[in-house]
Amino acid sequence: MNDIDLVRELRAEVTAPTPSRLADGRARLQAVISPGERPRPVHLLRAKFLIPALAGTVAAAVGIGYAAGGHSPAVPSVAGRPVAPPSASRSGPPTAVPPVTQAVLAAQLLTQASSVVGRAPVKAEPAPGQWVYSKTVDYQKPGGANVYENWETFDGRKSAYFENGHLIVHDSRAQVSTAGLPPLAAYDAWPSPKTAYDAIASLPADPRALLRQVGADVSRVGADNVVAGSVMGSRPKTGSQAEFAYLGQLLWNAAAGVGGPPRGEAAVFRAMALIPGVSLQKGVTDAAGHLVVGLSANGGANQLLLDPVSYQPTGLRAVFPIQKAAKPSPAKGGHSGVPGTGTALDSLAYLTVKEVSKPGAR
Repeated sequence: MNDIDLVRELRAEVTAPTPSRLADGRARLQAVISPGERPRPVHLLRAKFLIPALAGTVAAAVGIGYAAGGHSPAVPSVAGRPVAPPSASRSGPPTAVPPVTQAVLAAQLLTQASSVVGRAPVKAEPAPGQWVYSKTVDYQKPGGANVYENWETFDGRKSAYFENGHLIVHDSRAQVSTAGLPPLAAYDAWPSPKTAYDAIASLPADPRALLRQVGADVSRVGADNVVAGSVMGSRPKTGSQAEFAYLGQLLWNAAAGVGGPPRGEAAVFRAMALIPGVSLQKGVTDAAGHLVVGLSANGGANQLLLDPVSYQPTGLRAVFPIQKAAKPSPAKGGHSGVPGTGTALDSLAYLTVKEVSKPGAR
């Protein structure tokens, strides 16, 4: 079977999940959450001042849960439907594939993605104050899956959620100003669906020029602040990983609104196809139990999950081992409790995202 046939097989066997939106800053949420309640995860990938909760939860799982002999959770359900825990593939950990074949398949898939999204209808950019409702699934091993509902304005300046039956609304308009900043710098200062949309729209159509511009921006903000790379435990170790992480971050946050402008997203995928070291994994299960396509620039440890038909971002995934871990202590009963290679430790998936008239509306 040649590479083209493999890509066709990949697309033929996967069904399309629905998209969704992401939550607002963890710091603001924790301020009103009762001490005994599990904090809501940060889903928007904000740089520097709001590193998402996923990095911490993964580190805790590796350092505490598995050393203590944590067990796999029962299969949860979403809206009455069984949700399969995220796994490396339907048949277990992925089989080793020669790097050249992986690179070719990933480049072919990204080229196809560029063609598909470039033909998508253009959606009007919402007004900055437009409210967006989102529902997401957050799977964490060994804790299981949780479903979250949130509301946020397109510009990310207001957010809301229900707490004990009461609608809590936050106003962040005074926090950071992006006035007068170029699109990428505005996004770096205040990641939101709007700044991600505008940043994608501003990128060059030529993929090499796009990578040069993104590379310069990553150098300016620093790899530690490329949140898509650190969102699930791994700081980008190379310039290529940082560029992939930054572009994945843009796509992910734009998907929290109406998605990026089609021409801009097509350019991003063309640029990703040129990044060395990008790999593809088919048969990946996201947190909502749908089969998706996983793309990674660090050997599959951190993955951007795409709908295999629309090629829109549907989730993020951290796979064990995400970094070199300390030698685990044996758990009671003679079992280490350490997950096998390829086990998903943390996974997010969009379920729903849509514009609504006000916070609390679905």
